[in-house]
Amino acid sequence: MQKITTTLMIALLGVLPLLNPVQGGTTPQTQPDSTHTSPKPTLQVGMYRSIQTLTMNVLVEKPMGDKVSVTLLNNKGKVLYREVLSLRKSRHWLKLNFAETQDDTFSVIVTNGTEQITKSIYLSTQKLYEMPARALLVVN
Repeated sequence: MQKITTTLMIALLGVLPLLNPVQGGTTPQTQPDSTHTSPKPTLQVGMYRSIQTLTMNVLVEKPMGDKVSVTLLNNKGKVLYREVLSLRKSRHWLKLNFAETQDDTFSVIVTNGTEQITKSIYLSTQKLYEMPARALLVVN
């Protein structure tokens, strides 16, 4: 009986560390290295199109007090729109209406002097045209 109890105790002590992974402590702990981390971007830009319209909504998040400008350029580099955002706001929302513009490729550039985010807009409307009048004849 003594032999069976000793054997069970040895088996239990051998299995116990496998059941509790924290007790083993063999997993290496990694600390984040502060010298190799990249800085977080301070500007964030989101864009989406309004449904069934040619209006593009531009959302800009920035730190309060930063001077940020939003510029709309066509594919030739001509400035179509420019706005400097308020220093007192951290979020800004603008609407760009493309209803009166020709088909082209546009760039929205958001910059604070050190960072620059560029988003592209491809405007391509399909031209509607009227079919010529036709007659349908049925012959018996």
